[in-house]
Amino acid sequence: MNNAQIGLIGETAVKLKLLEMGWNAINLNDALPNFKGADLICINGKETCMLQVKTCPMQGDNPNIITGLVSDHNGNIKDFEEKVVCPWVFVHIKGEGTNAEYNFYILTRQEVYDLIKSSNDWYVKNKKDTGKDIRIGLYLSWIRGIGHNPNAKDYHAYESIIKEDPKDKWKKIWVK
Repeated sequence: MNNAQIGLIGETAVKLKLLEMGWNAINLNDALPNFKGADLICINGKETCMLQVKTCPMQGDNPNIITGLVSDHNGNIKDFEEKVVCPWVFVHIKGEGTNAEYNFYILTRQEVYDLIKSSNDWYVKNKKDTGKDIRIGLYLSWIRGIGHNPNAKDYHAYESIIKEDPKDKWKKIWVK
């Protein structure tokens, strides 16, 4: 499968979960491919919210989920404000086919913004500067509020700013 197919699987899984909870959901990418800043619109009575979905398939228990954002070697994130505009749902798929297990981790817009900013600042401070742009990824452990202590000698432990495991915290999508 390619990245677009994996993304569509994650978006569909989130849409089905929202429908299961009694909320209506529309995939923006059905009408406008690669809609900027959001993948789904969720409707709960009179309230609506947009959602960004990031999917990571079958890569062990602590995958690095690519955010679609890029930082320069000084830590400046390109189009950061325009790309983080709503809550994000991170979908971690374990297994394949009919045996696949879908895990959903929901962060508010502010949590996404703060997590990306703090982890990118940590990475830029502790990496060897190559002068190249950096594709920003988030380890699942960071999203879940668990720090990261890599084996590399020149890194210091990253302490995630997330304080509570966001697994299945669907009500967070309504936090403004």
